[in-house]
Amino acid sequence: MSEDGETTLAGEEPHPVSDASPGVSPPSRRKRVLIVVGVVAVVVVAAGLVSAYRYQPLSQAYQGEFGSTVSAWNGSKVTHTTTPITGQLTPTVSGPITEDIWTEPTGAYNVEVVVTINNSGSHAVTIDGFGSPAPGVAKRFLGYTLIESGSYGSAGSKSIPFKSFSFAGHSSKVVVVDYTQLCTPSSADASITSYTQMPVTYSFLGFRHTVGVPIAPYVIMRRSSCSLPSPSSRVAASAPRCSSSQLRLISDRGGWHANYAAAGQFRETLTFTNVSRNACQLSGWPRVQTVVNGALQPTPMTLVRQSGPSSKASSPVRLAPGKTASFDIYGGDWNPVQNKACPQTITGLLVSPPGDSTSLAVAVEEPDCGGFYVAPLIAGSSDRESWSSTVQ
Repeated sequence: MSEDGETTLAGEEPHPVSDASPGVSPPSRRKRVLIVVGVVAVVVVAAGLVSAYRYQPLSQAYQGEFGSTVSAWNGSKVTHTTTPITGQLTPTVSGPITEDIWTEPTGAYNVEVVVTINNSGSHAVTIDGFGSPAPGVAKRFLGYTLIESGSYGSAGSKSIPFKSFSFAGHSSKVVVVDYTQLCTPSSADASITSYTQMPVTYSFLGFRHTVGVPIAPYVIMRRSSCSLPSPSSRVAASAPRCSSSQLRLISDRGGWHANYAAAGQFRETLTFTNVSRNACQLSGWPRVQTVVNGALQPTPMTLVRQSGPSSKASSPVRLAPGKTASFDIYGGDWNPVQNKACPQTITGLLVSPPGDSTSLAVAVEEPDCGGFYVAPLIAGSSDRESWSSTVQ
């Protein structure tokens, strides 16, 4: 018996009384709860990020307007046939569907592809850009446009130049893709490529992806010969060659801002005037160098022809005193692949007449997306709106 009168069994140790208040968990239990809550939060966030990363709402089905058109250098539509396709076109799209088979024209030609992209998901994504349906084949992009209202080609339809846009869930948008392709000779046993997809780059919650959306399949049948003649720049003997001291050079007063050959591309006309008292001749392509803020730039130039692909590449132009000869330059005013402006602006050109090493300077304001196309000289000060082929 203890001193206070309570009975204690032999061998039994007294138990200490806990200081914790009733209903309060020990510290170790609270730590375990916090750890579990943290793990659950991490798992939920990770699952959300994975879901956002995998979010791909662009439909792989044919819903809306689709088609393709191939036009020759002079704008005339190329003949084509259609054939039904069965089987698997893409991993998620199967036939039957109709394929357009186009006969390749000579020279440079324009390909236009119309495709409807569909957001079948519930969330909006940002459409950042489009790729070429024919990667490695397309030589020059004329641009992307979006059909803002109406059906493609219908009266009242309105097209707008492409810029990144928010693409709402459960909506659709008609896209028109234009690019230039060059006739390339092919052997009879060469494989035939059917173009069935167009890459679309989109972003969602900071994640960016590129996926292929289906387009109406098309094939461009290659020629065995493109019949491109060798260029000629010989000057006729009826007048001596023009020197830079006999000429004055001006640029188109409207500038490239007023002369869009197509969406994403500009055209500008430069004109020589014979300011001497004697007749002279110009023939071929002037030498053009670009200047940015007084510094020469290594901008590549590609020579092109404006006459038919089967005609002479250039012809001599006789300039009587006061008469003019002009040539066009072409270039991109927007980078559709990266969906951004050209990296610099040309502020001047140094132009040498054919066969002369002395340059004439002219002030211009032109975007430089990495190169220009230079057309041959023609009589007069009016330009031609298109070119047909490059000169090898």
